[in-house]
Amino acid sequence: SIGSLKVKVFFSPCHTSGHVLYFVHSPAHPDAGSALFSGDTLFVGGIGAFFEGTSKDMLSILDRVAATLPKETAVFPGHEYTVNFIKFALTLDPQNEFIAKKLAEFQALVADGRPTVPSTIDDELKFNVFMRTRDPLIAKAVKKEGAEAVEVMQALYDNCP
Repeated sequence: SIGSLKVKVFFSPCHTSGHVLYFVHSPAHPDAGSALFSGDTLFVGGIGAFFEGTSKDMLSILDRVAATLPKETAVFPGHEYTVNFIKFALTLDPQNEFIAKKLAEFQALVADGRPTVPSTIDDELKFNVFMRTRDPLIAKAVKKEGAEAVEVMQALYDNCP
């Protein structure tokens, strides 16, 4: 706890063996929203490098985040690589109007010198291909039709510029 704020720590070994995520919320003020400080694990539209972990580790972390946190949770990553990740997503899902719209929004923000963060868990579930490893369209795009989600995660990681 920090004052009226509650902090939940998610152990998230993958980028490094000791990496953690911080979920912060205020039970006394639920309308104030919540935030996930995701460091080098979850970026807007992407993920961090697997320096000391595997695709299985990353999938487990993202599954816990998606299943546990409120969809309106704001996501604050440690770095901003948004435009590159969203461009990659659009190459895999080129008919997705939501991704195309978000790419235009993010490019405009960057051109204006403004940040593209935060995102939300809900938006990440829609445009972050690393959170869509069970989507047959994404599996097909990385030539992993019918494969387990962990294999799709690895293929995404291996193909992401």
